[in-house]
Amino acid sequence: SNLLLSYRKPSKNLFYRIKKPTILICGSERDTHKFEVQINLYSQLKKNGVKLHSVTNNYIGSLYNFDVFAYPWSVVFPDTVLAINSYMWQVETCTEIDGWLVNVGGGIEKTESGIFNFGKLSEAFLCAVKVDIIVFCVHPKTNLEFIQRKINQLHYYNQNIIFYIVLSDTILVFSPSDSKTNLEIF
Repeated sequence: SNLLLSYRKPSKNLFYRIKKPTILICGSERDTHKFEVQINLYSQLKKNGVKLHSVTNNYIGSLYNFDVFAYPWSVVFPDTVLAINSYMWQVETCTEIDGWLVNVGGGIEKTESGIFNFGKLSEAFLCAVKVDIIVFCVHPKTNLEFIQRKINQLHYYNQNIIFYIVLSDTILVFSPSDSKTNLEIF
């Protein structure tokens, strides 16, 4: 595993075709248990003989032999896209793997506070590689219209993306809203 890799632009502006299937884990915002989902998916698929190369922004990933990237303070297009693409191509050409399991830190969309360029890192991964499956982790009270809008936006990158929605067990305090448009757990 590699600890604290960075999304540094490669020396050559080449874009490679990533051949192995990619599972992208992203969240509606932070604290949606993406890392726990990653560990469970990785463990289950490994038990079934699938060799995944796993990438995360969570430092604990090094304990599982995942490649760990420091979360970038800024996401610059196309530099970050080229960095991700080049990294994945290098791994694929030097390592025998069946696929990718990528956990993108932060949320999938800019938050009210606007910190950490939320959403831009997910977008950079979607531009760098054809993602086959998205595991979208959401809080129980996430607005259903938001989820549908994000799914529609994500189909822009690949019309054939398969989506899985995972409900986090973290309960957040939300401003009052119409409960018919929110996910509820009973």
